[in-house]
Amino acid sequence: MKSEQLLKQVRESKNFKLTRDTFKRMTGLDLWLDSTDADDPHADTKIASEYYATLIQDDTLRERCENSHQTMRNEVHGKNVKFSNGISGLTHILVPIHHEDQTIGFLRCGGMRDTYRGVLKFMNFSADLREEGYDDDTLKALEVSFKKLPNLHGEDLTEAIAWLTERANEIETSMDTVEQMLEN
Repeated sequence: MKSEQLLKQVRESKNFKLTRDTFKRMTGLDLWLDSTDADDPHADTKIASEYYATLIQDDTLRERCENSHQTMRNEVHGKNVKFSNGISGLTHILVPIHHEDQTIGFLRCGGMRDTYRGVLKFMNFSADLREEGYDDDTLKALEVSFKKLPNLHGEDLTEAIAWLTERANEIETSMDTVEQMLEN
């Protein structure tokens, strides 16, 4: 419970909101602060990308996204940065947040479109959704918003990862102060 309270305080801080908004302006990507076993509770708000907001309108797809994100979090163990693919093939980056020698959460950003394989993965995902009975309007809305997703590679991707790891270090450094605030 203590970890959840710490993450909640950080999520609600002006500093984190500035960090999230700055990252979005820099990269076009969403940035979330997940706990070890749940998505950031703000992940379905108006700050999400159009694609993600469209995707999670459907309860089944929302659950698939949440399960995919949990699988990503489970795969981070012992790594400083983890790349992982979501349900429609978008790339996500996860950076662990530590406090008192334990991982208590993750900065998770995504979804990033892979220029070549990402389009093919999205086409396969769309075909699967069509077979599952999703209507053409939903598929078209996903396709339109998919085409707007950012595509980072090379130097831009390297800079984004460096920036994220610096922010994770800042969050970790602030945890003792946040903890003291909660105790008072």
